[in-house]
Amino acid sequence: MINIIVTITVSEENRPQVLPLLEALTTASQQELGNISYEFYLHPTDPMRLAIIEVWQNAEVLAEHEATKHFTTLLPQIEKLSVGIDIQKFDAEPID
Repeated sequence: MINIIVTITVSEENRPQVLPLLEALTTASQQELGNISYEFYLHPTDPMRLAIIEVWQNAEVLAEHEATKHFTTLLPQIEKLSVGIDIQKFDAEPID
């Protein structure tokens, strides 16, 4: 499995434009084959911070995700509106 934590910093001014983009990216990504989990979260005390937590079956399905139209069109829009994006990827094994 591949786990991904994406931390997005966005100004309060741009947050209203970013949230619908994140919702669309999340909805489309959740429907992909090989997606185990894909959710975005609002930081409870810092309105400038958002997070996406993703879990994919393997590197092959993740590569397919990164080539999808929703990824290649929505992520650049989110990046343009954000102050910064940090992406951390981890290989993981399920714990019984």
